[in-house]
Amino acid sequence: EAKTQAEKAAKKEQLDRETAERMREEERRRREREQELAAEFAERERERKVQELRKWREDEARREIQEAENAKHREIEGRKRKQRLKREREQQQEEEAAWERLKQEAMQAAKQRKTGPAWAVLGAKCMWASSSLKKLMPVTVTAVDSETGAVTVTFDADPQAFKVVTLEQLNAEDCPLQPKR
Repeated sequence: EAKTQAEKAAKKEQLDRETAERMREEERRRREREQELAAEFAERERERKVQELRKWREDEARREIQEAENAKHREIEGRKRKQRLKREREQQQEEEAAWERLKQEAMQAAKQRKTGPAWAVLGAKCMWASSSLKKLMPVTVTAVDSETGAVTVTFDADPQAFKVVTLEQLNAEDCPLQPKR
């Protein structure tokens, strides 16, 4: 019986050793698996970071290209703006020169133009000395010919009736057209 108990104890000890060995083996496998999973995770993380870096570099390259294109576009626009401003200045100078020539021509024409008295201007209210009615009639100057200096007047009482007075008549002492007094 002591032998049986010793055999039982030896078997139990053997079983305990085998169980402990299995548990150690399972623990070793579990650690290996954890290490493999950690290594896989680290590899995936490294791959993700490499992808992020690659994407960032591509984005940065696109940004640099876009910035270069924008700078080129700004430079072209600046040149166009300068050219446009130069053309506008030239046009303005031409217009000013043309306007100055026009003013000079107008002043020359005004000096050369035959003019009547200062009161015989377009729209002026004057009097007409009627030789047939022997009285003064109110008239309005409706036209002044810039070439000849002749003045056209219409009678206020009858706008259909008009008279034309030449420059020579206006400057004469006995002119029927008189300033309103």
